[in-house]
Amino acid sequence: MTSQAILALAVALALALGALAVLLAWAARALRRERATRARAERLLTLVSDAIAGRALVELDERGYIAHWNTGAQRLYGYAADEIVGRHWSCLYSAEDRGANVPQKQLELAARQGRLAIAAQRAGKDARVFAADTLIEALRDGAGRLVGFACIEHDISEAVRMQRSLQAAHARLSQAQKLAALGQLADGIAHDFNNIVQVIGACAKTLQRRLDGRGGASEFLQMIARNAERAGALSQQLLIVARRSSRGAVLTNVNEVVAEVVGLLRHTLSEQTRLDVRIGGALLWSVIDPNQLEAALLSLAVNAREAMASGGTLWIETAQADAPPASAGPGHEQHYILILIAHTDGGTRSPSGMSEEQFGPAAVRDFIEQSGGVLTIAPQANQDGHEEHGTAVRIYLPRHAGE
Repeated sequence: MTSQAILALAVALALALGALAVLLAWAARALRRERATRARAERLLTLVSDAIAGRALVELDERGYIAHWNTGAQRLYGYAADEIVGRHWSCLYSAEDRGANVPQKQLELAARQGRLAIAAQRAGKDARVFAADTLIEALRDGAGRLVGFACIEHDISEAVRMQRSLQAAHARLSQAQKLAALGQLADGIAHDFNNIVQVIGACAKTLQRRLDGRGGASEFLQMIARNAERAGALSQQLLIVARRSSRGAVLTNVNEVVAEVVGLLRHTLSEQTRLDVRIGGALLWSVIDPNQLEAALLSLAVNAREAMASGGTLWIETAQADAPPASAGPGHEQHYILILIAHTDGGTRSPSGMSEEQFGPAAVRDFIEQSGGVLTIAPQANQDGHEEHGTAVRIYLPRHAGE
C-alpha cells in the first residue's frame, strides 16, 4: 500500500472516529435530557399526587396490580406504599366482593367504557371498613392498547352516616305525622261514638221507665244501659287521649300513667289474649312528659297485641330497678323505674318474630333516651328461662324521690 493510500485511510478513520464521538456526545446529551425529563415528570407526578392528599390516587397496571400509591391513599387505607405496591387491587375490597369477583368485573367495565364511577365499601388496614367514592379511568398508549388504570377515591362514610340519619329523621317525622293524624281521627270517631252511645243509653232508660219492670225485657234493658255507660266512659277516655298535647317534663307518677294505659287496653284485647298486669306497690316518680309516656306505652302495647294473632299473654309490669341495665353506660343514673311490656304467642314457637322496629319504633326509643332513660328489646322467656316466640321491651326511667 502506498503512502498516499495509507494517508487517505488514516484521514477516513479520523473522520469516522470524529463522527462517532459527535454521535456519542449527542446520544449522551439526549439520554441526559430524557432522564431529566423523566425525573421532572416523576417529580411532577409526586407533586400532583401529594397536592391531592385528601384523595387517594392509585395507579394500576393493566392486570390490576398496584403500581403507584400516594399519601392520600396511605391516609385513607392505612397502608404505606412499600406495604401495598405490587399487590392486586382486589385486596382493598371486602371478602364478599372478592368472592363475587367484583374488583375484576369493575376493571373490565372501566376498560370497556373508558371510565367507571362507583360508591362502595372498601377494606383498609386492620380490617377497617369504610364507604368510598371511586373513579376508575382506563389508561391507553398511543396505539390504543390498555396499559393500566388510574383510580381516585375519597372517604364518604360521614356523608353516608348523615344521609342515614336524615332518612331516620324523615321516618320519625312521618311517624309523628301519622300519629297526629290518627289522633285527629280518633278524636272525631270517639266524639261520634259518644253521641251514639248516649242515644242508646237514653233510649234504654226511657224504655225501662215505660216497661216499669214488666216481663223479662227490663233485665236486657239494664244490660244495654250498663254497656252504654261503659262505652261512653271508654269514648271519654279516647277523647282525653286524642286531645292531649305535650306538657313537657314534669314530676309524674309512672304507675298512674301505666294504669290509664291498661284501662284503655282492656277494651281492645280479644278473648284469646290474656292481660297480666303487675303494678309495683311503691310510688314510682320520674321527671318525664306523662302524655308522651302514655303515647309510647300505647304504641308498644298495641304492637304487642298485633303480634299475637293466635292469642297469648300480654304482660305489663312496673317495679323499682336499683341496678342500672348493662347497656346504660357510666353516664346514666343509678336508680331506675322499670316498665316491662312483653308478649308471647300462646306459647308457640315460630321461626320469625317481631323486628325491633316493629315492636319498639325509633320515635319511642328517641323519647325514652331524651328523657334520660334506656330501652332494651329481647326475646321473651318463660319461667324456666327458655325462649318462646315473643318479645320483651324494658323501659328504664330515672327514678325521682317523689313529691
